[in-house]
This record gives sequence, structure tokens and C-alpha cells, in this order.
Amino acid sequence: MNDIPCVCKVMFSGDFYVVFNELLFEASGFMSDFNKKEIDLRFPVYAGGPFAQHCNAMITLGSADDIKYKVINLKFFHGLSGWISLIENCDFVPIDENKYNGY
Repeated sequence: MNDIPCVCKVMFSGDFYVVFNELLFEASGFMSDFNKKEIDLRFPVYAGGPFAQHCNAMITLGSADDIKYKVINLKFFHGLSGWISLIENCDFVPIDENKYNGY
């Protein structure tokens, strides 16, 4: 499936959780092998609380093996800027192309 609606929670500790909408199916996952700094460069970091980012998102997943998926596309939603692409075709988008003018 492409552009699966979800909520992404990126912790200041570096943990990254993806929670899928219950209306589709009940599932969640832990993202491993990602660089939090790359996300911080492309999407605003919130102040206070345990989350650096906590937002609605759309994710496209592909099979990596029996228990892991690879992230093909990932977009976070920003209240003022709309959808911001972070990952396209399995790679982080160049910083100047992600259309977020606040960074």
C-alpha cells in the first residue's frame, strides 16, 4: 500500500515509533537504523515533552525480509506548511527540496 496514514513519534532519545490508524488495521512499529538528525534537518523539532516530532504522517512500506519493512516514502504533516516529504524512493530528500521554509 502507498501513503498509509499513520502517526509518527520521534523521541528526543532517538526512538522512532509509527502507529497506524485503527480504522485501517491495528498495528504499530519501531523504526530502527535511521538517522534522527536527518529528520530534524527536514522537519521542525518541538520544544518540551519527550517528542522531537509527533505528527500525522503518510508512509509507503516495502518488504525487506520476514520481520522488517523498508521505508520507501515518508511524509510528515505540518499545520502551516502541509505535507513535507522526508523520504522518497528509500532516500532522504535533499533539504532544499522538502518545501519546508521554516528551516
